[in-house]
Amino acid sequence: MIAFIAWTPLHVMNIINTKVNFFSSEKSDLYIYGEFSNSKQLYESIKKQKLFTNVFYIEPDKIGSKYTRILNLIINKNNFIDYKEQYSQLFIQGENYFSKIIYGQSKKKNPQLILNYIEDGLGAYVGSKVLDITNKKNKVIDFFNPYSIFKSKLSNCFVYEPDLVEVKEDANYHTLKKLTDSNQATSIIKKIFGLKSQKDIFPGTLLYLDQPLESDQFKVNEKMIFDEVSNLAPQKDFWIKLHPRSNKNKYKDFQVIETSLPWELYFLNYDFSDTTIISPVSTAAFSPKLMMGIYSPVVLLPKMIKTQQPSVGEDDRTLKMLDSIIFFSEKFSHLDIGKSYLPETIDDLKLIIKNN
Repeated sequence: MIAFIAWTPLHVMNIINTKVNFFSSEKSDLYIYGEFSNSKQLYESIKKQKLFTNVFYIEPDKIGSKYTRILNLIINKNNFIDYKEQYSQLFIQGENYFSKIIYGQSKKKNPQLILNYIEDGLGAYVGSKVLDITNKKNKVIDFFNPYSIFKSKLSNCFVYEPDLVEVKEDANYHTLKKLTDSNQATSIIKKIFGLKSQKDIFPGTLLYLDQPLESDQFKVNEKMIFDEVSNLAPQKDFWIKLHPRSNKNKYKDFQVIETSLPWELYFLNYDFSDTTIISPVSTAAFSPKLMMGIYSPVVLLPKMIKTQQPSVGEDDRTLKMLDSIIFFSEKFSHLDIGKSYLPETIDDLKLIIKNN
C-alpha cells in the first residue's frame, strides 16, 4: 500500500497524473488536507472516481494550539485520523504539518518506508528545498523525534521536466506525462474538477499575468510596465489574470478573468493557441507549457524592466529576482515546447507581438 498527500488543487492534479501513469495497479490512499477553498467538494468528487483505495479528508482546524502542534510533531502523535495502514511508499509535495505527522507514523510502522516527491509548482526548477531543516522549529522536531521526516532522504522525484531542475536531490528522477488528451489522467482530472470535455477558444490575443511586485517590496514600477503592454492590442483582445493577492479593482477598466479555477486548471478549459502570455516576471507563465505542453508564446519582461527602469539596479533584492527570472527563462527557452521571449525594449516586444 502506498499513500499520497495533497493540500492544494495543483497537488491533486499531479498526484492523479503520477498515480495513473506510474502506479495504476498499486493499492493507494489519498489524504486531502483541507486548507484550500472547495477542498471538501473536491474530496467528495475524488471518492466517486474510485481511483484510490481510500480517500481521507483531514480537518486543519483539529490540529490544536501552536503548543499542541509542536508537541505532536516531537512525540510523533496523530490526532487527525484512525491510522491503521502500513505504507511501503509515501508521496509528498513539500512539507506541511500533516505530511510531517503521517511520515512519522508511517516510518515508525515501517522502517523501510520510501519517501518520494511529486512536483508542486516551479519550486523544483528554481532551487527550492523540498525539506528545509534550517529553521529552529524543524531542528527541534528532528532532534527529538526519531521518526522525523527531516532524517529521511527522497528516493524518487516525479517532475515534468527533469532537465530543468536547478538543484537535484540525490534521487531518481521520473518524467511526468504532459496533461494532454492522450493522457488518461487528463480526463480523470477534468471529471474531478467538473471541467468541460471540450475546450473553448480563449477570446483574447494577449493575456497579462498580474503580479503585486510593489506590495511585495520590489522596486519595480508596475504601472509603467502595464501602460506599455496594455497598448499592444485592442482592449477587446487584451485580458488580465489577476494575482490572488492583488486588489480586485486594480484594473477596473480592463477585462479580467473571473474564475475560481487554479491557473493550471484554467488551461484545461480553454484553447490558448492564438494567445500570447505576457508577464513582468511571473514564472507561472511557464506552467501550462511544463504541465500540458501548450505552445502559446510566453513573454517575460525582466530585461525590459532593467533597461527602462535603471533604478532597479540600486536594490539588490530586486536585481537578484530579475536576474534569476532571466536565468530560468533562458534555460527554459531551450526546451522544445514552444516559444519564449525576453525582450529588452518596447520595440522588441512590439515585434514579438506582431510576429505571433
